[in-house]
Amino acid sequence: MALPRFYIVGLGNLPYPGTRHRHTNGHCSIGQYVLDALVDHYGLFYLPSKGGHLAETETTVGNIPCHLTFFKSSQLMNVSGPSIVNNYAVQRPQNMIVLVDSIRHAQAKLSAVVGGGPQGHNGTKSIIASMGRRGTDFWRFRLGVGNSGGGVADYVLDRMSSYEKGFWKNEGLDLVLKKLEEVVKKEVKAGK
Repeated sequence: MALPRFYIVGLGNLPYPGTRHRHTNGHCSIGQYVLDALVDHYGLFYLPSKGGHLAETETTVGNIPCHLTFFKSSQLMNVSGPSIVNNYAVQRPQNMIVLVDSIRHAQAKLSAVVGGGPQGHNGTKSIIASMGRRGTDFWRFRLGVGNSGGGVADYVLDRMSSYEKGFWKNEGLDLVLKKLEEVVKKEVKAGK
């Protein structure tokens, strides 16, 4: 019997250095930063893939054996949907988890929801458009970056603070791993 498959994507702007949305000195946007922390946690490394970088493992999440695929697009976040969907290899949309920054959530908070609209996030909007008839019922792990109250574009294009980096490599990663375990259990049960 085939193992249940889960596809975990980190949104970001890998081609450009310097910000919460961009790769800087080996550190990615918050979505890709947390994805890198997950890849490190499982002792993996990325290989080139169609339009990005991919890492895979067969492991146990909670007490459930499963196949995990981690992907980060090399495309700009706002047009990353096609490369994300081209690497998509799960049976159900609910087995895809997208790590995405959220200005609607306080800094260092995690909110996990399945389905719904993009809530103004262009990266999520690009994935939804690319999914087509396969649905929009994928998981969004919204990683809180807060909002300075000023211009949103300036804020999200600012550099991640050392606090944010430390949090998402440690306590925040623990939160993501716990939520991943909850989602895997729920979706494996629902997929039977």
